[in-house]
Amino acid sequence: MSSKHETIVITGTNTGVGKSIVTAGLIQQLHLNKVRAAGIKPVETGCEYGDDHNLIAADGTLLHAMAPWVPANTVAPYRFRMPIAATLAARKSGIHLELKDLTDVVTQARHYADLLLVEGAGGALSPLTEKHNLLDLAKALNAPIIICAEDCLGTQSLTLSVIENARNRGLKILGVVLSCLDPSEAVSEQQNAETIAQWGQVEVFGSLSKFEGDLQEIAKEAGVQLSKFGLVRRVIDLTA
Repeated sequence: MSSKHETIVITGTNTGVGKSIVTAGLIQQLHLNKVRAAGIKPVETGCEYGDDHNLIAADGTLLHAMAPWVPANTVAPYRFRMPIAATLAARKSGIHLELKDLTDVVTQARHYADLLLVEGAGGALSPLTEKHNLLDLAKALNAPIIICAEDCLGTQSLTLSVIENARNRGLKILGVVLSCLDPSEAVSEQQNAETIAQWGQVEVFGSLSKFEGDLQEIAKEAGVQLSKFGLVRRVIDLTA
């Protein structure tokens, strides 16, 4: 790799914390800033069969829509039907995933973009292979990470755990993106952003609101917020 970062890994504390929306939103904003960016999700579970009997990866489809010049099979190379942990879904499908399989698909995808965003499956510590999780993949790629977390009760411990595990691997953390996708569960009195920033010694980029519309529209609105929070500029500066 060159001295600048060509790959960023988007991970999270859990599933359903906004990783896909953050990844897609960043890609859209990077395009507006003349950065040829694309995203991939090496492993996706919970896929459904389409009319052509091929498995459709919902998150992969969103990322492909943001950078349609990247082949769909490159964006979402390992797709599994069962909505379970990636390593277990692969095993039940008769596939034995190795870390090299995942680094190889990332290397292949790099040819299509100046900056590649790699979205993880599940949480940062969820197994991707029999022996490795997403943080191990980030380490193998020498890639900095962005951590997505839900702005809710209990997120402080989860987020700080991911931060500690990432630092133990020597990973660079660009920051944490909080999301409040269900306003009824907002817990502003918990001061999640302040506590995570203080205890984790990281930058926390706002809290994404719940959006309306289809996934592409939501991703674009999220991208605008991420730009206002300063994350887009942080990513651009890192890759310059």
